[in-house]
Amino acid sequence: MYEYTGRDHLVPSNVTHVRIHSSVTKIGKGAFKDCKQLREVVLNDGLRVIGKSAFQECYSLEVDQYWG
Repeated sequence: MYEYTGRDHLVPSNVTHVRIHSSVTKIGKGAFKDCKQLREVVLNDGLRVIGKSAFQECYSLEVDQYWG
């Protein structure tokens, strides 16, 4: 599992599972763009912002829950 700390300049494109570190409050613009194999992202309670196109072209990513 890859841990996203928000300091990553380049997230590996072959990542499949990601955990957002507890210190992260913002996922940057395009952070996971083109991670076509990404299947799961575990968010944290402190996350406040997901940047534009953060998960663009993450075709394998599925949504388990939706809070409308």
